[in-house]
Amino acid sequence: YSTNGGSTWTDNANALSFTFTPVEGTTNVIMRISDTGGGPTSSNTYVIMRDSTAPTGLVVYDGSTIGFDSAYNDGTLTNLSANWTAADFSPSGPLTPNRYKYAIGTTSGGVDIKALTDTDITSVTVTGLTLKTGQKYFYTVKAYDNAGNITTVISDGQAVLPALTTGIDSYSVVMGIWEDPSYGGSGSNLITTTTNAYNGYSVYMSKYTKFQLENNVAKTIADITAPWSSPQPWGTACPTGTACFGYTSNDPLVQGTNRFNSGSNYCAISDISPGDIVADSTTSQTGGQQFTITYKVQTNSTQAGGNYSTKILYTVVPNY
Repeated sequence: YSTNGGSTWTDNANALSFTFTPVEGTTNVIMRISDTGGGPTSSNTYVIMRDSTAPTGLVVYDGSTIGFDSAYNDGTLTNLSANWTAADFSPSGPLTPNRYKYAIGTTSGGVDIKALTDTDITSVTVTGLTLKTGQKYFYTVKAYDNAGNITTVISDGQAVLPALTTGIDSYSVVMGIWEDPSYGGSGSNLITTTTNAYNGYSVYMSKYTKFQLENNVAKTIADITAPWSSPQPWGTACPTGTACFGYTSNDPLVQGTNRFNSGSNYCAISDISPGDIVADSTTSQTGGQQFTITYKVQTNSTQAGGNYSTKILYTVVPNY
């Protein structure tokens, strides 16, 4: 037999088998059978492939943009994408079908989000996931050749792009004319919050100044006596004949309790920024969530007449 294309031959005597170590890549083995007289009677050529080299050139990118590594997805809580370079499977070639497998995990090399899945393409988007903000996700990609060699490459991870928008229906709230017999008025703001923050959000409110007479800021309307920790019905915290200013929220569950009794209990507006939480959620609100904050004022016949005002600051904090 010859393992170098017939340049040299090895006599195998009467043995029916032989052992040799092929070179990396392709080796042509020629086997020749001779009769007792020494003349060749037949020969066959066999191609032996040796491949001990794992696939090379595999680079994994987070995101859907080919050849670009993204630190974040597009903000969705259900989809993650990745793409990778085509591997070099020389010399044995790619396993066909299913030359690649991919998986997704919350740790490098993990498969807890998506188990290893077969594919022959070099870009994927996995849908129907349950993702959270503040968590990094890693793609694992494996390349397989025909010789059983495997190359594994793990992405450097991507997170859900944080998203938060907040709207207010009006930047100026008119609370009416406070005159006999009620000496009171009210107004409201509608706050809309949209966020993908996994743990929801909190809306804080505070005021810059007391509710004061515009042409004489020394004259003010006192805050209602009920604190945020214990809002009270308006008539309890601000009896008839008393001058006071406060608010309520229709959020039925602020910090885990219905402290405002769904808009029936009132308290004072904080003077210290960012203030108190007036509305919140413990889950993401990708479709938008609305709550109404109602301001209420009551005076009496001794209150100085004129235009009263204050400035309210809302601060919305996502809880990623």
